[in-house]
Amino acid sequence: MPEQKFFVTAAFPYALPFDLEDLYTRLRSFVIADAYAKYNLSLGKEVLFPMGFHYSGTPIVSFFEEVKKGNEEAVKKLKSLGVDPTQVESPKHLADIMAEKIRELLEKLQVEPDWSHSFNTEDPGYKSFVRWIFLKLKEKGLVEKGIYPVPWDPVEEMPISHHDTQGFKLPKIGQFYLLLFEVSPNTYLPAALRPETAFAVTNIWINPKSKYVLIDMNGKRMIVSEKAAFKLRHQIEGVVELGEVSPTELLGKRALNPITLERVPVLPSSHVDPNKGSGLVASTPAHNVQDYLALKEFLSSPTLLESFGIEEKEIKPKKVIEVPGEEDLLEKLLKEDPKEANRRLTLIERNKGRMICEEILKLAKGTEREDFFKGLLKVAICDHKPGEVAEIVKNATIFSGIAFVMYDIINGPIYSRFGNEVVVKILKDQWFLNYDNDKWKEEALEALGMTEFWPRDAKKVVAESIRTARKRAFTVTRGMGTELPWERGAIIDSLSDSTLYYMYYIFAPKVNGKELSPEEWDYLILGKGMGEIPEELKELRREFIKWMPLDMRIVHEGLLRSHVAYMYFHQAALLPPTQSPKRLISTGPVEGDLRDPWKVNGEALRLLLLTKAKPSSKLTIEKLEDELNSMNRMINQIKNLKGIETEEREMTLVDQWLLSELAKQGERFRFHMEQNQVREAALIAVNKMLDIAFRYLSRVADEGLKPSNVFKDFLEGWSAMLYPIMPKLAKEIGTGKWVEAERNLEAEAAEAYFDILYQTLKPYRGKRVTLVVAPYEKMKALRDALEAIDEGVWEDLEDMPKEIVDEAFKLGSDLRELVNYINEEELARRFAEVLKNKLGLEELKVEVGDTLPLKPLVKENQ
Repeated sequence: MPEQKFFVTAAFPYALPFDLEDLYTRLRSFVIADAYAKYNLSLGKEVLFPMGFHYSGTPIVSFFEEVKKGNEEAVKKLKSLGVDPTQVESPKHLADIMAEKIRELLEKLQVEPDWSHSFNTEDPGYKSFVRWIFLKLKEKGLVEKGIYPVPWDPVEEMPISHHDTQGFKLPKIGQFYLLLFEVSPNTYLPAALRPETAFAVTNIWINPKSKYVLIDMNGKRMIVSEKAAFKLRHQIEGVVELGEVSPTELLGKRALNPITLERVPVLPSSHVDPNKGSGLVASTPAHNVQDYLALKEFLSSPTLLESFGIEEKEIKPKKVIEVPGEEDLLEKLLKEDPKEANRRLTLIERNKGRMICEEILKLAKGTEREDFFKGLLKVAICDHKPGEVAEIVKNATIFSGIAFVMYDIINGPIYSRFGNEVVVKILKDQWFLNYDNDKWKEEALEALGMTEFWPRDAKKVVAESIRTARKRAFTVTRGMGTELPWERGAIIDSLSDSTLYYMYYIFAPKVNGKELSPEEWDYLILGKGMGEIPEELKELRREFIKWMPLDMRIVHEGLLRSHVAYMYFHQAALLPPTQSPKRLISTGPVEGDLRDPWKVNGEALRLLLLTKAKPSSKLTIEKLEDELNSMNRMINQIKNLKGIETEEREMTLVDQWLLSELAKQGERFRFHMEQNQVREAALIAVNKMLDIAFRYLSRVADEGLKPSNVFKDFLEGWSAMLYPIMPKLAKEIGTGKWVEAERNLEAEAAEAYFDILYQTLKPYRGKRVTLVVAPYEKMKALRDALEAIDEGVWEDLEDMPKEIVDEAFKLGSDLRELVNYINEEELARRFAEVLKNKLGLEELKVEVGDTLPLKPLVKENQ
């Protein structure tokens, strides 16, 4: 039995008819995982590469409901897969059908998971595993009931995760700080702004082309956009809509700033988005890019100013924050990157700026607030950074009832699987995972630290997600999934039930279809005693110890901020850091000209997914048919090499070169695979090795020979490199097993110099020429210069000819290791007749002359 093991997984797929970009993105991960599995298998390791199917949540249920409603797009998708929509009986039946379709597709792509370890998330054994996880989290105080804002489907009345959204988009919740500007007695305009800039408000912006309504919110009347009123009803009890308000009737009116007691005008701006926040903005043009641009646009029309009876000086920007050393920061940022300017301005002002206390005091001078402001400045503003002032003002105004916070989906609109726009709801008596817990975050980061990431920046993304994680609602009332063990009717959502599923693969062959008790899972995962232990459980425990930790996990980048971050939280809660996955590779999206993958050449598609781009990069396909045809041509060229006729004969220098290249490229292939560089390895296994094969056949033809039997050994060794990349093709040219081969630097040097001579003489086809090569002394000088460079003995270079030293620095790595084996005159004379015939030269003479090493010259003969 092999001493080493390799346990690799890719993010298991939803058993759902995916959009093409989602499907291709996942297929890319599966193919890469399969390549690593086969590579480690070829090294003699015991490999576990399982694959299961995700049934949980609402995606499958909602798709099934769309099919039953006769939704044209849903029905078309099923029919394109050869599925009769009328025969689909239930969401579970739909998932079973799709799981089988995905298995067929993986087989087409030559992805070969160990299906004996497969499962789906509706399996009783898996559900008992999930229940055990949540019992352990509750036991540790990491699950709690409380009040918290969550993404919410307002029609289906359930929390939403990114699994429950169209396109698997992750809803991001943000806050809008709304300060209440009184526009008439007990009627307010809740306008958005940064709290620390409340002293710098010049006016209120309202969109004159949008719908606004009057609402009553616990006794206070407010005017907000129609969409804002809808959203607020899900966050604050007692919100009642009283009727529509025309925004044009508000234009020119004055609203009271509750902090400064200034009356500021209400002005029109089409830039205000009624779907964000309250649909009203408190303008601070000195500290907000959008407000600054809107004001410039407004001031460009003097007639507008006149129509509202406003003088320009009234709405002049008021600067209450300064950044030392930056005079025109807003303008500067706007020129550098308009899209990022406002975000950068906020960060810089909050972290590097200071409040201009004297300017704030001027605003209140002579008013009833002057003494109040003096005290406020001394206690809460002058000695604090703007970022701290923001929190002070926010908390004080909310406590005083002159401001409140509204939550919103800041990357919206996002729609649930049921077609409803996701809003934010303040949930009460909801179960949460307490990702706010600082100790848990520290443990998750410690677990994360044990994993090597590729690309390395992906680790930063996960670490940031862990650090900024907040409490997360994890139960829903609809969809498939596992019921919370302590509350009937509450279903664990599809993000939370799939954090540690990779562990269950180990147990699946023996546990599928059974429900294990919490005590049995305690033993299997934690090794805790449970009295008399059945032999079957002991064997499963041994399997768990054998395969853990996970050696490699492949995930597409869209899962880093959710699935992967949550995995480390849950991993840290249950197991020591040493049991964390060893390596994680994040793959980029696939986009462009995509076709139904069930209907294309699977072998060519596999090769395209592996070689088109680095795994971490976006893979863009311009013309799929053309690119697959290109892949297929290479595949057929490799297949045809198997039929090349060879002969038994004494090995020539070219034969030795071929076996040396096999050894060299094998080393490079294994290096790239070990360095998580599967694309570079694939390019060697296919493109580079094909070039080497063609060059060999050309060179033996130059020598007037048939290929030697060593070409068969070459194909056999090549098949070992091909096996992880193109397994079927590997078996067509060999057995897929590694061949012992050694480097022959003398043969490599000779053939490398042949290529230099060939390229030098190529422009002189059919002519009479003399080839001039460098004398031995110059080659020796080049070797001495390279040795001095390698050893760092720079003083030795001072006595060497400058042109030789320059050549030494410019020499490529491939030639550097070969120069000790190159005798230019000897090799030039050896290859002269072959080159003469190959290039159709009328005459070819060789002489030693004045030229640099490895830089032969050509003179035309008379």
